[in-house]
Amino acid sequence: MTGSGATIFHVEASTAWGGQELRVLAELEGLAARGHRTGLICEPDAPIAARARALARPVYPVRFRWSADPVAIRRVAGVLQDERVDVLATHSSLDAWVGGIAARWCGVPIVRTRHLDLSLKRNPLSRSVYRLLADMVVVTGRSGAERLAVESGVPAERLVVVPTGIDLARFDPHAVTGVGVRRALGFADAAPVVGTVNVLRAIKGTDVFLRACRAILDRIPAARFVVAGDGPMRREVRELRDALGLSETVHLLGQREDVPELLAAMNVFVFPTLGADINSQAVSQAMAMGVPVVASDIPGNQEQALDGDTALLFPPGDAGALAEAVCRLLGDSAMARRLAARAGIRVREGYTLETMLDRMEGVYCGQIARRRGRQMRSGRAWRARSRP
Repeated sequence: MTGSGATIFHVEASTAWGGQELRVLAELEGLAARGHRTGLICEPDAPIAARARALARPVYPVRFRWSADPVAIRRVAGVLQDERVDVLATHSSLDAWVGGIAARWCGVPIVRTRHLDLSLKRNPLSRSVYRLLADMVVVTGRSGAERLAVESGVPAERLVVVPTGIDLARFDPHAVTGVGVRRALGFADAAPVVGTVNVLRAIKGTDVFLRACRAILDRIPAARFVVAGDGPMRREVRELRDALGLSETVHLLGQREDVPELLAAMNVFVFPTLGADINSQAVSQAMAMGVPVVASDIPGNQEQALDGDTALLFPPGDAGALAEAVCRLLGDSAMARRLAARAGIRVREGYTLETMLDRMEGVYCGQIARRRGRQMRSGRAWRARSRP
């Protein structure tokens, strides 16, 4: 399929910045490098807009006010027609409706990607959007696909699992070092460093991580901690850190671009999500960087982070169990090395950027081929009816 020159556009209503938006950006850039025309339709001030423009991708601003907003639908339809888009990728609830309706109007195939493992709303419309406004549904993990199949009724032949992949050239433990990060934060060379990279939302469990930090510090006074990321819970996270007496030992770094260097500075990476995540990019990144992982035992983590094999898992929300798992790794370097080595192999086997792009390219081009096949059959039928 490489070099086929398809025009693949994404529509994304999210104004946040996290794993979902990173995946959209990776597809925009990666498929463009393979010879396709890619572009983005999004909210004017969304962080992804500026980042897509920096990659020289065309960006069309649209305000997504509600699911059947006629102004937004006409705007998206105009872009699809003007750019002669071959296939449209949708990602969030609002853009699935607006983009889906516009694409149906223009006869453009729709690929809907679901990035979370959450129950669909009981409203029948929330469930039917996957059947009515998607020709193919991509889910980023098996657990989310199984739930979606049951709740939405999407048939198996229209459902495919494509995990999000990471760029191994960027997340290469031999190419970066964490020395600069440690020095900038004032950490001793021998200090055990435990960190997380996450959006600061309640579902992400940063409060659980902070409570675990308190317990770890009581057992390992030399330990230091970092939290990289930003989000709506930033004030609450800072207040809890200070209330737990961790202001000198837990560093809240905000949004960072030097994630490989941050990971290289860590002895243990923690992913304390309470649910919803599927095959987290942050977990894959840590695994690729050779950092032992402790993650919450939810279905979306279990696919890549195998307990006792590629990671240690703990019951979601249990700060004591999280602290115990971290202390085990900090106290057992042989176990830490074994988990990290196995994790690196698992990432290279199934969670790379190139693997993701290969599979998504196949999905998009497959839908384009099906549309063209239908058009050819329709043309032949029309010609047959027109013969005298």
